[in-house]
Amino acid sequence: MAGTYRRVDVRVWSDKRVRALPERARLLWLWFMTNDQITAVGVMRHHPGAIAHDLGCTEAELAEPVGALLAAGMIRYESREMLWCVWNFVRYNLPDNWKQIISWGRTIDRMPECDLLGEYLLHVREILASEGREALLERFDTAVLRRSGGAGEGMDMGIQTGKSDSGLGMPLGIGNPESETETGYAISGTGSGTGSGTETGTGSEGRSESAPMVEGDSGLGLFAVLHGPPTPVPEAWVRAWRVTFPGLEVRAELLSARQWLEDNPARRKKKIKAFLGGWLRRAWERLPEERRRVKAPVARVAIRTVELGARQ
Repeated sequence: MAGTYRRVDVRVWSDKRVRALPERARLLWLWFMTNDQITAVGVMRHHPGAIAHDLGCTEAELAEPVGALLAAGMIRYESREMLWCVWNFVRYNLPDNWKQIISWGRTIDRMPECDLLGEYLLHVREILASEGREALLERFDTAVLRRSGGAGEGMDMGIQTGKSDSGLGMPLGIGNPESETETGYAISGTGSGTGSGTETGTGSEGRSESAPMVEGDSGLGLFAVLHGPPTPVPEAWVRAWRVTFPGLEVRAELLSARQWLEDNPARRKKKIKAFLGGWLRRAWERLPEERRRVKAPVARVAIRTVELGARQ
């Protein structure tokens, strides 16, 4: 952990989400903001049993306050990797200079690649842009996003490689009282209001009534894959691809890719994320130079590597 202190805004006690939390959930929230495992970028790996030990309760008793914080959208949890993200941590612990961003990159290097981490880092990027830290965005893209796979070097799919898609970090069932999430915690209906619940009845083109729903579905319909059921594309992937391929009409290209898969069943792919990432990269490279507002991400990383090598 970098540093000894963390900022907790005094307005926390007037926040309506905090006021709606049960007492133990408030204590857990303060623990997340101030414990000695949380990193400067607001993520950590920690076993729920260790958290329960710190709070003086059992792991079973921890389920209720964790569920309340998940329902309020204040934290996210990826159970397979034991990865916790404190969703607005960076808003109150903003970096002061590019050196801190470099430190973030080293921290993210130690974290497991997963969809939750990629989505969280894109959220952090939005926070930096909204809080007047635009000068740090390019450094953040190269030092943090690309090292994590969020918009990655050599990663056509935009979020991750070498991982299965089953470990989505978004808690399924948010906003549905007493529903079980993939984290294993029951989410109560208290203190939601973040609008992060699973949508139903979207009427997306190409979706059947029995089609699987995912948290944060992009609404682009289902994409045919080789030897498997059709799969949806999460909105988190779309946001990552927009960062990676500026100037490209990402959603229009994805719809074209979906139609191509329908028209060419013999050429469908097993790894839909890699296929779509490659499709978008080729489309982006065909754009006129003036529409590609920045150089290709991979090229930028490669140039940076050459510069560092020359200095050494």
